[in-house]
Amino acid sequence: MIGSLVLASLTATQARTVAAGVLMCVIALLSIALIVLVLMQRGSGDSVSAITGGNSESFFSKSKGGSKQRILRILTIAFSVAIAVLAIVFFAIVPYNA
Repeated sequence: MIGSLVLASLTATQARTVAAGVLMCVIALLSIALIVLVLMQRGSGDSVSAITGGNSESFFSKSKGGSKQRILRILTIAFSVAIAVLAIVFFAIVPYNA
């Protein structure tokens, strides 16, 4: 209730400045989360040892982590798209000071 009163009393430029600040914080948090997601994923170099014969894992032990890696990959794509969309929105609403 108090927040809506404060936002109602702002001018259009002030409201855009507040929205830009909020979007900047959200983008920063999503970027940190994206970094963590990328670091949690298994590297693509793990499959190279299967080609050279250095991998002794069976099919069943390799497929256990597949669902976790799939979820991490989907979250990485979703966070990347969210950051891109929010960045476009951010630059669309940021006040132009000429």
